[in-house]
Amino acid sequence: MSSALFTKFRANIAVSNAADIATSYANISTRLNKDFWNLQSDTAHRRQVGSYGRGTAIHGISDLDMVFELPSAMYEQYRKREGNGPSQLLQAVRQSLLTRYPRTEVKGDGQVVVVRFGGYVVEVLPAFWEEASDGYRFPDANDGGSWRLCKPIKEMEAVDARNARTNRNYKHVCKMLRAWKNANGVNMGGLLIDTIVYNFFSQDSTYDTATYASYDALLVSVFSFMGGLEHQDYWAAPGSGQRVHSTGKFQSKAKKAAAKCAEAKDADKEPRKARLYREVFGRSFPSTSQVATRANESVDASRYTTE
Repeated sequence: MSSALFTKFRANIAVSNAADIATSYANISTRLNKDFWNLQSDTAHRRQVGSYGRGTAIHGISDLDMVFELPSAMYEQYRKREGNGPSQLLQAVRQSLLTRYPRTEVKGDGQVVVVRFGGYVVEVLPAFWEEASDGYRFPDANDGGSWRLCKPIKEMEAVDARNARTNRNYKHVCKMLRAWKNANGVNMGGLLIDTIVYNFFSQDSTYDTATYASYDALLVSVFSFMGGLEHQDYWAAPGSGQRVHSTGKFQSKAKKAAAKCAEAKDADKEPRKARLYREVFGRSFPSTSQVATRANESVDASRYTTE
């Protein structure tokens, strides 16, 4: 039954509005490509980044990130502007998006242009590809304006490689820890979760080929690893090495989760096991009755299939 519980849990936390998100990305890209590239395309020059782009987001994600690459000539144009060139660039992108969304809240916010949809926002990072740095140069309007560098492609390549090495367990665990974070008010950003899980699998290959049947032990190990970490002001992100700042201490809650998962692992009855995991992960973790109902529905459906 443990395997069935984790299979259902994984399904419960999957992003359920991917089609709507895809439409928002496409509409934003279409407008920006038309205004800045004189091109009719809903996919060119854009990249999904952040948790959604790394494939570690879960149901209820409220902040989506997108890099939109601008023509390199614009960088020199805005870099040489008098005043706050980064702020001026953000306003140019904002005005473009207001053409597409005249009745939607669209605002500049430091480094991004935020488009607020029902249930989530898309944060658009206008940027310039910098071949020599293998990253994007982007505007920061804060403190008079500056131009900074980010390397989201390096991060995505690193986590994809780790996910492949671990039989997809890396991303499964990242998603489950997001459910734990949301259920327990843990003060951690998504990239910090992904970084710490990446570090866990870097130092321990025991669970590289784990199946859901082994997740009882895997989760105890992950939470114990997190709980044993010394507090740091920041960690180095996978692939890019960018600083991922800690916004609070998570170790004590991780230790409590490790203890609760150990108790669940040793529980001799499945309903108790499920209740204990629900204390860790919240209502997205299924009860045994939910799993049994799903199994019964599958059996009923099989009666109507033909060989």
